[in-house]
Amino acid sequence: MSYNLLFQRALALHDAGNLAAAEQIYRQILETSPRQPDVLNLLGLIAQERGIEQEAVNLFYQAIRYAPEEKAPYFFNLGVSLANWHKPHEAAEAFQKVISLAPEIKETYLHLGNLYRDEGEEEKARSYYEQALLKDPQYYEAKVRLALLGREEETLPTLEALSHQNPQEPLAFYHLAEISRRRKDFQKAEDYAQKALQLVPQNADINLLLGEICLQSGQEEQARQFFFRTLELAPNNIPALVNCAGFLAETNPEEAEKLYLRAIELDKKNFDAYLNYAVLLQKQKRLPEALETYRSAILINPESAEASNNLGLILKDTGDCTEALGLLFNALKHASEKEEISLNIMETLVSFYRSGKSEDAKKIAANWAAQYPANIYARHIDAVFKGENIALDKVFIQKFFNHFADTYELVLQNVGYQLPRNFRSLAGDVKGTIVDLGCGSGLIGEALKTPQNQIIGIDLSPKMLALAKSKNIYAALIESDITDYLQNKLPPETALITAADVFCYLDNPEEIIRLCTPHRLIFSIETSAETPDFKLSETGRYKHNPLYINNILTKHGYTSIKQTPLTLRTENGKPVEGVIFTVQQKEAGND
Repeated sequence: MSYNLLFQRALALHDAGNLAAAEQIYRQILETSPRQPDVLNLLGLIAQERGIEQEAVNLFYQAIRYAPEEKAPYFFNLGVSLANWHKPHEAAEAFQKVISLAPEIKETYLHLGNLYRDEGEEEKARSYYEQALLKDPQYYEAKVRLALLGREEETLPTLEALSHQNPQEPLAFYHLAEISRRRKDFQKAEDYAQKALQLVPQNADINLLLGEICLQSGQEEQARQFFFRTLELAPNNIPALVNCAGFLAETNPEEAEKLYLRAIELDKKNFDAYLNYAVLLQKQKRLPEALETYRSAILINPESAEASNNLGLILKDTGDCTEALGLLFNALKHASEKEEISLNIMETLVSFYRSGKSEDAKKIAANWAAQYPANIYARHIDAVFKGENIALDKVFIQKFFNHFADTYELVLQNVGYQLPRNFRSLAGDVKGTIVDLGCGSGLIGEALKTPQNQIIGIDLSPKMLALAKSKNIYAALIESDITDYLQNKLPPETALITAADVFCYLDNPEEIIRLCTPHRLIFSIETSAETPDFKLSETGRYKHNPLYINNILTKHGYTSIKQTPLTLRTENGKPVEGVIFTVQQKEAGND
């Protein structure tokens, strides 16, 4: 078959959207006649449509090299692919070449305006949009782009007017949707985007925008559908790759990893791809890989609080507290409102203190408290390291457990927490009312619940109480300080009061014990025989001498006191020793 017939057949296939078949014929032509600029240009357009910009650029350069004349279309296509490939300066050079060869092409000025807009050079962008309109005063896309350079309060009515004047054009609707999304007016954003989608349902950008709108407005299933639809239309769309990977991370991590790596391959500077891939690796406990991927993310965006925080946690867990603290303080600098970061700094300082760097940890804590005087976590750990009394810091305890709530039970499981099982063994089947002080997520309630009792849970943390409520075992859950509750609301018929991991936040539990009298009581302490009463540990929790606690119980009339020594949990690989006290007052005449 002759060259012309082959070429015409390939063109027909190309126009019909059968890119694979067209490409096969184009390459067949090049095998016998490799210097065909039109064929090279068309192959470049196929690569461009598929998002393979590096290949497209190489093909356009070859077309330019072999074209004897009329090179402007090839330079134009080259500029588009270079812009898509995030090479703005090279793209601008290509478009300037088009202007020198064919100054009448209005689209060239539009693309140059877009390039300068993306680079933040708005005056240059405005100039090129205006030049495009000089070539064609009715150039709709140039009008839209020019409107977008104005202040938002001016842009919105202009875009709305353009959408009314040109109801069959999707661009104004698209940008109205984007502006509404930024303003968090998600219903209006979705309405505008749907209008655009009705006009061009196969448009990847509009599907992507709808995915982002749905994701932000909490419509996760709809978002998923739009992101995967985007990926069908544009397999190399990087935001779609990253978002689809996010949806697959839990159910199909292997496929998610492929999508993240594809996004990184297409754009070596894509922060979201690196960050989310690092999170995936961290969840899979592939810590060396996660560490390096977080480092890559931070090189791209050193101001990311999330990347610095997550990398800091990995380094803390691997024992590099010095670098971990540097990263965590960097995270705090850029997101001081995120209390999770302060919690992580506090925990890392405790690890640093325990590693033999107590003096350095004290200095860092003091400096943190001085620089962030309103930060409750900084004040708390500084006071702990100085040995100051922090037992009555109820605001800190409430905030700490609110943030701890989401991972509370998993953490306790990982440290071998056995108090619920032991409380059940010691308490037996309790009939009547149980008051669970510091009930947390309801683990003690779960252990003690029987059809013969009702349990009232008391806690300062609303998030912990929400977790306890979800278990449907408590007759009542009350957000309260336990002292206030015992003074004012304790049912007189109470059969048992429990306090698991409560006394470790009190220096002197005597007032609590007094208010519990004469009710049967089970509670735990962390133990220390080094002092006659109690001591504050570097963790911010109190350890008590069992003899000191025994004396308080005796003072307030408890006559049957049983101590059960046990390991409460492990901490940094070491056992934390404690005692469960099971106490009650003997009735008159009983031994």
